[in-house]
Amino acid sequence: MAIPPPTVGNPDPLVNVDPFEISIVDQDKEITRAKWFLGALGLSIISGYFALDELKYAVWGKTVPGDVAQAKPFREAGRRGRSTEMLEVEYSFPNEAGGTLTERDQVPLDWPLSGNKIMVEHIPGTPDSSRLAGNRNMVSVYLFLGSLAAIAGVVFVFYREAKASERKPVRQSR
Repeated sequence: MAIPPPTVGNPDPLVNVDPFEISIVDQDKEITRAKWFLGALGLSIISGYFALDELKYAVWGKTVPGDVAQAKPFREAGRRGRSTEMLEVEYSFPNEAGGTLTERDQVPLDWPLSGNKIMVEHIPGTPDSSRLAGNRNMVSVYLFLGSLAAIAGVVFVFYREAKASERKPVRQSR
């Protein structure tokens, strides 16, 4: 392939270059950012689903006194053959209709039970929606908030770079 002679009168090296060969966007960088965005979006959807339960308890939950019917330890099977000792507590508490509901919750083995009286959180009118007061799943809430912060960060970077590319003058051939 022969080297083209230098152009006379026009020192701009981009004048004789095919415009389709010039790539202003770093594709690897953009694909990496898109992966981060999609990962954060997926994490926010999954953690948001679990964080929704905490929101339900925070908004509609009621705390009422309850009675412990039974508390027994058990082993919860984990991954790779590991197991964790937990405590299954069966309790009863009054509902809004004047009746009594009996449900169960699983808590760590060292959960403080003081006698037969406990406090129970429940969502009125929703069956099987009770738990011992204080037995929260805040990890999902923190993951959800963190993933929203990551999404906001990626969107901010996209927006900032889009604005920066609008301000740059585009070189045009003469």
